[in-house]
Amino acid sequence: VFAYFGGRNIPKKKAAELSVIACSMFTYFVKNDLKNVFLIDEIEDIKTRIGIDFGDDDEVLWATFGVMNVNELTTLSLHTSLASKMVPYAKENGIVVGQNIKNLLEIDEAIFDLVRDSAGNIVKRYIYEDPKNGVRYTQYSFDWYKYLKSLPFISADKDGNLSIVPAEKQEKDRLARLMEKATLVGTGNAYTNTSGVISSDNSGVKNQEHRFHYGK
Repeated sequence: VFAYFGGRNIPKKKAAELSVIACSMFTYFVKNDLKNVFLIDEIEDIKTRIGIDFGDDDEVLWATFGVMNVNELTTLSLHTSLASKMVPYAKENGIVVGQNIKNLLEIDEAIFDLVRDSAGNIVKRYIYEDPKNGVRYTQYSFDWYKYLKSLPFISADKDGNLSIVPAEKQEKDRLARLMEKATLVGTGNAYTNTSGVISSDNSGVKNQEHRFHYGK
């Protein structure tokens, strides 16, 4: 299966987020829920491997191949090819992403790791190398389970099973997080890091007092 997650009105960072969210949820479904269906029908467990990469506007050509109503839309790009080349390096029910995806997501570094074998040895750091031009493009193993647990609309029970939080609870939790940040800012000990996250970590930029006043 070859899938695109971009669009004319979708920001590039959002497209990257949509791709890893969709692929992570799909992988969880195949590994857990679909597995149970297979077991009931005595069908051998099916596993999946996924590769994800991003090509910028000046790196991708879009094209339509075929005649009349028998055609397909595709892209011509190094990154189109690299997405599929990463697949064999993914573990069973695993996801491998390219450097461009990692750069766009700006999430916890612990979610990424170099592709390793069962003994922990690096299998292949660079999925593409062009030494003459100084290009070495890194691929990363993507911890989709840890990523899903970090999302605000996903909850985990004591056994590690994941589920989608109802919309009403999502909104309640969102307001609670805003209140928590507002309380922190009110103490005068709030700092903002380079990703725009407000916390008490003083390695960021200290938030300044403001003179805005809000009504009810």
